[in-house]
Amino acid sequence: MSGGWTVVDLGAIDSTQEEARRRLAGGARLVRTAFRAERQTAGRGRFGRAFASPAGGSWQTFVTHDPDGRLRDGRMPSRTAAILADALEALGSEVRLKWPNDLWTRAVDASGGWGKAGGLLLEHRSGHLLIGVGLNAANDPPEGGARLGLPAGEVSEAVASAVERLLNDPEAIDPSRAWRGRHLLDGRTVEIAHGAGGATLRGRVDGLAPDGGVRLIDADGRVRVVHAGTVARVAPPLGPATEARDERPGEDRPTDVRPTDAGADAC
Repeated sequence: MSGGWTVVDLGAIDSTQEEARRRLAGGARLVRTAFRAERQTAGRGRFGRAFASPAGGSWQTFVTHDPDGRLRDGRMPSRTAAILADALEALGSEVRLKWPNDLWTRAVDASGGWGKAGGLLLEHRSGHLLIGVGLNAANDPPEGGARLGLPAGEVSEAVASAVERLLNDPEAIDPSRAWRGRHLLDGRTVEIAHGAGGATLRGRVDGLAPDGGVRLIDADGRVRVVHAGTVARVAPPLGPATEARDERPGEDRPTDVRPTDAGADAC
């Protein structure tokens, strides 16, 4: 890595994200520090969900000091996903994005179907931005997943370079443009579980808004922009025949739907 990054190789650990959090809780000031693991025993995703992280994958958390909160921006997750897709495509992989934080690829086995290659987790803690990235590189993916079919070291370096470019000039990425033609949910009807009360929003996905929220068109033609939630149902479902769509009707005036259950440190 360039740009003055300190790389901490952890070998086997519970989670690179958790290790970064522990060091920050202990009072560390981390200036462009990358934590890498050969494997994780308790990888951490959104809402604290655990995921498998065996050897052969790329498991990293990047931490940068951000005392003024300049990088505490709701567009950062979608910007990160877009620049990672650019980096992986430069390595020869086919990549699609799934809101809010998943990267999918076409399986390298005979099936040729699409599956989740990994995801990312951004959070702001103790004046630092943490960017966690986990990708199936050469490891056997879990059921329903897919691997990039590339050496873990090559993937990790490409991801690191992409994160560095992102942090050097985050404003260079417009999420609405960067996700166009890549978003697996475009044109599909989805249900998004949103808010602490379990409310569900239903509509057809119409790309991303400039601020990184997903645009939903409901049955009455109204547009809502959703910034947080979990995709609970997709029609038609994602599977081997999945392709990105780009069905973009005229611009409607959107209703802004902000998260009601995000913790203070959620990015």
